[in-house]
Amino acid sequence: IWPTGQHFDEKNFDEANYFKNAVGITVHDQQPEKITLSFTPHQAKYIKSSPLHASQKILKDTAQECVVELELIINHELMMILLSYGAQVKILKPRHLAERIRQEAADMLKQYV
Repeated sequence: IWPTGQHFDEKNFDEANYFKNAVGITVHDQQPEKITLSFTPHQAKYIKSSPLHASQKILKDTAQECVVELELIINHELMMILLSYGAQVKILKPRHLAERIRQEAADMLKQYV
């Protein structure tokens, strides 16, 4: 740590805008992405009554699934939330997020084999 001569002024920091595209606090100057999730009908009841984020939009709601779209920064907190739903959610887009969740699930399975 070294002095910079600059002073932090909390009035210069717009926290509402800084965190508006994130769940949790990890942002790291990332850009939000459109995320499409498919929930089971059982989990859909909860997702509809308690949205994951203000950006949540329901794209499809049938007896088989509820598809929602979010516009969020993909961060650690989001990953942990998605993993907490287990088999009740499927990541449809983006592909790289689905792959990260798939890899984490595979690594989890190795703990129990």
